[in-house]
Amino acid sequence: MTRAPGNNQRFVYPPQARGTAEQDDGGHATQPDPVTLAPMEEVMQRSSSHSVFLREPSLPRELSFFSSPSITPEISMGIAMYFARHPTELVFGSAPFFIHEMNTHVLGVLQSDVEAVGDGLCGIGSVYMYNQGCSSGLELALGSRIKTLARIRKSGHEGLGRLTVEQAVAMILALVSMELIDTHYDPAESSLGALHSAAAAMIHHFVSAGVKLSSTAKYMTRALAREDMVMSLVYRRRNLIATSVWLDDECKASADRFMGFTMTLMPLLEELCGLAEDAAQQNDHPVLTDLDGSLGMDGAQTKLESRAEDLRTRLSLWRPPFIPTFSGPSSRKFLLHAAMYRTGALLYLHRLLHPHGSSPSHDKEACLIAYDVFAQLSPEARDNRLALFPIFLAACEFQKDEDRRMAEECSEAMYKSRNTYSTWVTGRFVKERVWRARDAGEDWGWMELVRRWGGECVPI
Repeated sequence: MTRAPGNNQRFVYPPQARGTAEQDDGGHATQPDPVTLAPMEEVMQRSSSHSVFLREPSLPRELSFFSSPSITPEISMGIAMYFARHPTELVFGSAPFFIHEMNTHVLGVLQSDVEAVGDGLCGIGSVYMYNQGCSSGLELALGSRIKTLARIRKSGHEGLGRLTVEQAVAMILALVSMELIDTHYDPAESSLGALHSAAAAMIHHFVSAGVKLSSTAKYMTRALAREDMVMSLVYRRRNLIATSVWLDDECKASADRFMGFTMTLMPLLEELCGLAEDAAQQNDHPVLTDLDGSLGMDGAQTKLESRAEDLRTRLSLWRPPFIPTFSGPSSRKFLLHAAMYRTGALLYLHRLLHPHGSSPSHDKEACLIAYDVFAQLSPEARDNRLALFPIFLAACEFQKDEDRRMAEECSEAMYKSRNTYSTWVTGRFVKERVWRARDAGEDWGWMELVRRWGGECVPI
């Protein structure tokens, strides 16, 4: 969250956020309206009593959970801004059900440790304030980030004994969220990788100690696991947060506010991460022989291709779970989203075996798969905003002007709906790195370009 200017080689700083995203009914016609806060003047007037007011019938209208003197009126304001914007703008399609669900889990963890968790929520809210032009929001956000980091480090030195798994994951998630929504961020400053690593280490510590993750812990872990999975695919490495930690029977009969119907697809993407890492290592350090001298480079490639073909078959056969509580209209957006991720995974697998520019026939096949991804777009941008990864993969394949215009329009619509740093910078990466390299006759494979331009491709 520092403000170092970019150099001539890097593109930085997207346009300012455009305010609260649009809201829809998410297919849940009987659900209440999305969460809103009282007018900011009312929040300011009541902040001395450290209360946040939520207009949602299923939650108390007045939540007086701030009893610590360290929760100042300014921090209370930051937390209020979190509830006003974050759940609405980040969840799948702004569906009221997901907003209510998210607030319920967050409030439970907040009440368990107002100071520790409250600083993280305040940091998120303060970034929104700063993006809207409130200069004091930057100082408050930086202070909240520093305090949250200090608590995590202190707990780490003490073996995490001072934090529950829910609190630990919530604090890491808050730090990640601050980075994702900061529209002034320089890609070179990204700490997402370090944060995902820290989250994985914390979760491993708790699981190794025999702690059974609660539904809230798994709920929050899924948010980090989804990001880790995508970034692992981007950098061709094994994912850090294993699906076995959070994937349970409940995931087979429900939708997630970030993953939609794709929770059961994640084990296959986990295999894809492993295959990608092995392929990258083989490319960087070719295997000449195994212990008995029988396996040459051709043999190693054959084994990779066999694994890839097996995975391709299972990806093609995968289907989203049937959830009886969802009607056809409410399921449609989730089914399209799931189809994009499955098709995107097949495109990724194709490019692992057949790199960009390796042959005209392979490039043509990749473009056809990319068209399939875009054929599954929802007409509503807010329903596509969590499919940034497959849309990114597809956009990298486009060469015709009309195809690229279609991709740019899609990227701009997603950014207006979910104005995160990651959405903007990934769109710019496609245009300025991938397309420009291809047009110049250079290596345009995004898998290599992400190594060269660290932090500029964040399709989460």
